[in-house]
Amino acid sequence: MKLDSRKDFETLMFRILDPLKPLYSDGGALLQVGQTGVTYPRRTIQMEGFSRPLWALGPYWLGGGEAPEFAAIYRRGLASGTNPGGPEYWGDPGDCDQLFVEMAAIAAAILEAPGTVWTPLSGEEKSNLARWLDTINHHELPHCNWLFFRVLVNLALDSVGMPCDLEQM
Repeated sequence: MKLDSRKDFETLMFRILDPLKPLYSDGGALLQVGQTGVTYPRRTIQMEGFSRPLWALGPYWLGGGEAPEFAAIYRRGLASGTNPGGPEYWGDPGDCDQLFVEMAAIAAAILEAPGTVWTPLSGEEKSNLARWLDTINHHELPHCNWLFFRVLVNLALDSVGMPCDLEQM
C-alpha cells in the first residue's frame, strides 16, 4: 500500500479501525481486541483498547475528516466509561495506574476535536469525564513520560473550561 497522500492514510486508518466496530461493548467504553499478557486488570485492558484508536481518530477529526460511527461510539464510550454508577465505569485509578496512560489519548482527542468528543456530551457527562480525568492530579506518577500525560489532561480540561490543576503541570 502506498502512503503518498491523505487519502492513502485515511484508507489505511479505516482498514485498521473498521474491523473493531463489532468488538466495542454495548456502552462503547470497552474494546476487547484479543488476549494479552499484561499484568493490569481486564477492565483496564479493555479501556486501553478503547483509548488507543483515538490517537488516529483525533487528528483525523482535527483535519476535517468524518467518521460518524466512531464519533458516536466514542461519545457513548466516554459517557459510559466515566459514569461511576454505570456497568462500564473504568474505575478509580490508583498511584501509577495504567489508566493515566490512556487518559492521554482522551485528552489529545479533546484538544484536537472538542466538537466531536466533548461538545455533544451532556452537562453531567462532561462533569463525569472531567472528574475522572482530574484523578491524574491526585496520584503519584512514575517520573518518566507519564508526567506529560498529566500536562495533556490539564491542558484538555482547561481548554473546555473545566477545573484543572495548572500547578501540577
